[in-house]
Amino acid sequence: MKSTLHSARKKIKAVARSVKAGGRVIQTSCEVLLNKNKSDLDVGSQAMARFAQRTVKENDIRISASHEVEIAGTLAAVYMSNHQSHMDIPVLYATCPANHLRMVGKKELFRIPIWGEAMRVGGMVCIDRSNQESAIQSLKEAEKQFARGVSIWIAPEGTRSKDGTLNPLKKGGFYLAKNSGVPIVPIAINNTHQVLKKGTLIMNKGCEVSIHYGAPIDTQSSTIEELISEVEDFMTANVRP
Repeated sequence: MKSTLHSARKKIKAVARSVKAGGRVIQTSCEVLLNKNKSDLDVGSQAMARFAQRTVKENDIRISASHEVEIAGTLAAVYMSNHQSHMDIPVLYATCPANHLRMVGKKELFRIPIWGEAMRVGGMVCIDRSNQESAIQSLKEAEKQFARGVSIWIAPEGTRSKDGTLNPLKKGGFYLAKNSGVPIVPIAINNTHQVLKKGTLIMNKGCEVSIHYGAPIDTQSSTIEELISEVEDFMTANVRP
């Protein structure tokens, strides 16, 4: 009986942490919307930094971050990672060297009240994965961000992995980087799916997470297929299911 009660309490606390994290998303969205008349560069970057710091601290996410080379914060690039969990976002924003980072998100996220509007105001990129022509246009809009010194994060798997296993990489982000003339920074994220797994509200506290940033990859001297292969090799070598 005691064991059952303990397990129930543990699950309730885990769900409560997930709800609190959702509250942080709303709080961050409100901060962006209340300051929408100011520079979206500063407002969006500062709001996401605060969100990441709060989420990591409150859930005691123990991050180990490493870099193959030092990456300048002013470098405009496509940051490209595997995708294990919604918790990839705060972990990435808590460690990414880019001064300004925006992410590509599926259109469904932009339909969420408050949050969706805040994503637009903050300069996030909306993409319709079911409409290739619309998706291409969205990526063209994303190209304009690089001229402002903004980097773009994209998860080329296109969806979260259920167990941490790497899924096939889609081409859109690679075309974005090559057509824009910016490098790709490959990233390997490990163990965020143990914090919050896909399809659950159970958020576990005190998990150890690692994130490894590879050296920037020049996109102008390689074909799309070669770039995909290089990033895939990096992730395969550094992502642990």
